[in-house]
Amino acid sequence: MKKLLTIVIITIAFLSSCTISQTYHFNKDFSGYAETSIEMGELIAFVASMDTTGNPNSLDTLDNAFNKVAEEFIAAGAKNVKSGWKDDKTTLFVKYDFESIDNLNAMIKELNNGSLNKLNFGASSDESIKFTKKGKRKLIYDAPEVNNDTLKDNEQLMAMKDYLKYRVVLSFEKEIKSAKNKNSIISNDKKSVEITGDIMNILSKGYTTDNVIKLQK
Repeated sequence: MKKLLTIVIITIAFLSSCTISQTYHFNKDFSGYAETSIEMGELIAFVASMDTTGNPNSLDTLDNAFNKVAEEFIAAGAKNVKSGWKDDKTTLFVKYDFESIDNLNAMIKELNNGSLNKLNFGASSDESIKFTKKGKRKLIYDAPEVNNDTLKDNEQLMAMKDYLKYRVVLSFEKEIKSAKNKNSIISNDKKSVEITGDIMNILSKGYTTDNVIKLQK
């Protein structure tokens, strides 16, 4: 399964730029949902005529890859798991609900050795994203530490460095007061913050997606 998802990502990235997004939405009680998606944009027309196995007129390989990921979520105990194509018909996604920060952390750790570990570029296999809630208005996002030497030695990822983009989005019901990471972009309605970049950003000295979010009262 890891090989299948890797083939899908590599094939898409070589043909055109794509964006892998990880989104976490938090309700007032810090329950919510998590979603991983691959946005293909105009590339979808090409993929529709040839999938990654060379079979014409099929998107089966992409569908199967994300269906397998969804199965891993279900096996790990995730609730309300959904996967498939979004309404724009160019974005594949897998999504699940979590009941609390502790539940989210446990789910991420459980899934870390599965297919989505391929998206933790340069991180060791025993590390995973972790969220920490401080009081009612502060959330800490701690991403796995990236080993730049490991990343540079990964020929597949380095070949995609000019094409593969990523995006981390944290959204809330409450408005955001501040975000510590200097690369943060807070939305106009102040209810979400995102960090975007590419593999070369990850290789930059001192670069991190770690963040500390403070919410309004």
